[in-house]
Amino acid sequence: MAQISPPPTYADVIVIGKNKQPQFNPLWLKWFLDIAKILSSSGGSSGTINHNSTGGLQGGTTNQFYHLTSAEHSALQGWQGNQVARAVLSGPLSGAATAASFKVMSRIAHKNSDQSLTTTTTLTNDNDLTFAIAANEDWIGRCYIDVGAALATTGIKVSLTAPAGAVGGFIAGMILDSVNAGDVAMQRTNTFGAALDFTAANLNTVSNALLEISFHVLNGATPGSVTVQFAQSTSSGTALTFRTGSQLKTDRVA
Repeated sequence: MAQISPPPTYADVIVIGKNKQPQFNPLWLKWFLDIAKILSSSGGSSGTINHNSTGGLQGGTTNQFYHLTSAEHSALQGWQGNQVARAVLSGPLSGAATAASFKVMSRIAHKNSDQSLTTTTTLTNDNDLTFAIAANEDWIGRCYIDVGAALATTGIKVSLTAPAGAVGGFIAGMILDSVNAGDVAMQRTNTFGAALDFTAANLNTVSNALLEISFHVLNGATPGSVTVQFAQSTSSGTALTFRTGSQLKTDRVA
């Protein structure tokens, strides 16, 4: 939009012309004509300025504002109204040309208290080490679990569940507090819900361990949850415990 000059207040509005008659000062007349020209070019000839006829709208410097199209304004309102905790505004992970939206790209879960099992060899859901997965999402992640305290007595079975139709797999490995010949400290499977069984006999003299589970889950059409499960390998009155501070960290890749 053209700049409007300040009014010529230094000049009288009425002056005496060459014919000795009062007349409108030409400086003021030009000022009013300039204003009329600007208003006309902005659609003001109808009595109302047409916003779409104005120029130089983008602004962006000090004390100026950016202007949005209707579509841009609607998109911004949509983003504001659809914010998700711990989510980022992202385009489609596939790279397809669709609108950006808020997406949860990572999740962290941890145990605030111990969870113990006694006299059970049936896989049981961990109360905390779980996360939601939507249809067709692809996630990778790791769990770090402080487990004990009598693995040479209880052994441990561990598993990871996922919704029906999900593909991928998981690997479980342990750093043991006591290592002996014949100890088994790593197993893997491509079947969600299958038990990786670290028997008591293969954990000679082991009391405690850091259990690490590395996994990949490519979900199908069924939303649900991915959850760590555990159980004793040998039923025992001695507790098998997943301790407080154990954690799950996972990242979405598609």
